Amino acid sequence: MSVTYGSLVLGGDARNAESLGCFVAWLVCNRLLSDYLERVQAPAIARVRMHDYSGPAFLSTALNGELTSDHLNEEGARFTEHYLLSGAFERDYARVEYSGENEWTRFGEVSPLVTQAWREWKGSGPGPVKRAVAKVIQFPGRARS
Repeated sequence: MSVTYGSLVLGGDARNAESLGCFVAWLVCNRLLSDYLERVQAPAIARVRMHDYSGPAFLSTALNGELTSDHLNEEGARFTEHYLLSGAFERDYARVEYSGENEWTRFGEVSPLVTQAWREWKGSGPGPVKRAVAKVIQFPGRARS
């Protein structure tokens, strides 16, 4: 049974396009979507990860304006229930001072707060963000210093 975590509200005092969209972008960028959604929305997901497509745009088009448990993998759903539904995300989002229209600037300020909440929820560790690893290669015929 699917649980709805949030629905897009575009106007008035209850407007949440920016905040819910920002949270969705964090989920996308941290690979917490369901395998099914990763397959069927691969082009849109890639654009979000490249910061070419905003979280609110992804939420309104790819997710039809709703974030549900079916959109997330098990870990993403548990974190969303813990963080978003408890109101902790809205408190963190309200701490951000950016008030402009650039969704990725806003994301840049909100993302560290969400990542910190993730790490606390997980108990510590690097978080869901995959770290790049460099490989040192040696070319034939060249001595290593």
